[in-house]
Amino acid sequence: MLVPPEVPKALVVERLPTALAGALAEHNATHHAAERVRVRLAVHAGEVHPDRHGYTSASINLAFRLVDAGQVRDALARSSGVVALVLSSWIHDEVARHSRVVDPRTFRPVDVKVKDTTATAWVGLPDDPYPPVSARTAARGRVVAAVVPAIAALSLWTFTADAPGTRGAEVSGIGA
Repeated sequence: MLVPPEVPKALVVERLPTALAGALAEHNATHHAAERVRVRLAVHAGEVHPDRHGYTSASINLAFRLVDAGQVRDALARSSGVVALVLSSWIHDEVARHSRVVDPRTFRPVDVKVKDTTATAWVGLPDDPYPPVSARTAARGRVVAAVVPAIAALSLWTFTADAPGTRGAEVSGIGA
């Protein structure tokens, strides 16, 4: 889903994951196990460019690589919740860390290596949060690369639904 630049990124980080978790919990409560849904959600911001297939950009590719990371799949598989949220370093540093709604201490840093992408990201579980720790403690012993962001034209998020008991191999898609 592409979000217009006039929509504050804080709304996407602070409201979307918990609203999605609530809607999925409501859905899952009234459906059989085989029909229940769990979601991996990635949030990043950057420039996008229209092409004949829709949109393209390095930012879109990064969001898809983040949502596909094994650490995010594993976090959701171990969680009792229905949403695993992964934030790019830029979104974590510029949005989540300054939020009065999201507790950045409940995110954990991960080193993502998917296809040709290597990045640091932050994983949180909105409906089954990790215990709060300081960002310094979470990142202890790690070198977190600084990112000089371009002015974001659009925020974007991607999600992939996981069938219960899987790591996302059976059901996937993008929100619209």
